[in-house]
Amino acid sequence: MNPSDSAWSVKALGLCFSLIGASAMSQPLPSKPLRMIIPYSAGSATDVLGRGLSSKMIDLLGQPVVFEDRTGAVGRIGADAVA
Repeated sequence: MNPSDSAWSVKALGLCFSLIGASAMSQPLPSKPLRMIIPYSAGSATDVLGRGLSSKMIDLLGQPVVFEDRTGAVGRIGADAVA
């Protein structure tokens, strides 16, 4: 195997990865509202922070944000909903 062959294949692989990343970045935002899942109870510090961030998200993205409080199991239920 020629050393220049492996250098060419590494460059080609890098080009493929950069094209995949560029195509993912150019996709438009979804037309439906964004969901923000908060894994702790309403009125908690996480809930207040999330709702504060949502107003900025609405201004920047121009998309409505819908909140879902998924409490229980120390945040595990909310984490499972996101996954």
